[in-house]
Amino acid sequence: MTDRTRRISHPLSIVVNIKGKRFLDEGEDISSFTYAKYGQYCLQQPQLIAFHIFDAKVKGLIEDYYLTGRCTEANSIKELAEDLEIDADSLLQTIEEFNAGAKTPNAYDHIHKDGNSTVGVHPPKSNWAQKIDTPLTPPMACGAALPLLTGEFGRIDSPRF
Repeated sequence: MTDRTRRISHPLSIVVNIKGKRFLDEGEDISSFTYAKYGQYCLQQPQLIAFHIFDAKVKGLIEDYYLTGRCTEANSIKELAEDLEIDADSLLQTIEEFNAGAKTPNAYDHIHKDGNSTVGVHPPKSNWAQKIDTPLTPPMACGAALPLLTGEFGRIDSPRF
């Protein structure tokens, strides 16, 4: 196991599968309480892989571990999807639906549950919901997360990464 397998900034992102669809509540709780469960969700996804998509609003909060693996940067959501071989139309629709449902009545607090959630989005995001609308510099970034076997000392190997 190496730093390439550690990906626990998921509450700051949206997590999508290869089909460009969200499949879990990234904001259910802090990562210390959800990473093992989320690994199980990843194991149920096509090609056993998930992608964390971040917005520039959280750039300074993303763990440095993401830089030890493959990080993709692009000038648009479509370009990002194509580079990662994610269904581009589906990813764009997922992000548009997420953004439409993201409600942020409270100050953003990345350490504590802030109640900023989505409405009318499935699956919901219970906390830390922020629109994916502020490009990173370079514009978009995404980290691939391979599911860990947290009870074993190893990881699922993928020929993609």
